[in-house]
Amino acid sequence: IQHSDWFAVGYDSRLRVPTWAYERVTKATLTGSAKRKTNFVQDRTIPEAFRSSTSDYTGSGFDRGHLVPAADLKHSQREMNSSFILSNICPQHPWL
Repeated sequence: IQHSDWFAVGYDSRLRVPTWAYERVTKATLTGSAKRKTNFVQDRTIPEAFRSSTSDYTGSGFDRGHLVPAADLKHSQREMNSSFILSNICPQHPWL
């Protein structure tokens, strides 16, 4: 799934999680004034039966972990916000 010019993810619709990520990282993408806004959203390009939702994490004991980190997209608020799409998120142990 191509989310932007800066990153794409491979998505397993059976498990409803990303399996790989590709990102273009440059000095410019790592610097900037974009602010982290924790607003996770469903990926509407994935059929509803196969997409994850925020409720999948409620009470699970897992955090939402980015495959492509938001901090790698500081150059643009739009790009940083796009990293919070749930097809870029997988379960992460809270201590990691």
